[in-house]
Amino acid sequence: SAPDIAGQNKANSTALILSGLMMLRHMGMHAEAARIENAVFSVIAEGKTVTRDLGGNASLSDYTAAVIDRL
Repeated sequence: SAPDIAGQNKANSTALILSGLMMLRHMGMHAEAARIENAVFSVIAEGKTVTRDLGGNASLSDYTAAVIDRL
């Protein structure tokens, strides 16, 4: 929970995405989970489009778009 940044497009959705990966794996969708996981970790490793809590300046929308572009 981060009420101080609610509605400001500043949140980091990585934990939510990784939780979704666990659900996909539970459902036997291992390839799909791996694809998303690789996209997320690739964006974070590159460091260009990460949110402020990870040392960047990207908005949530920019971070999400970068992950989607890696899929």
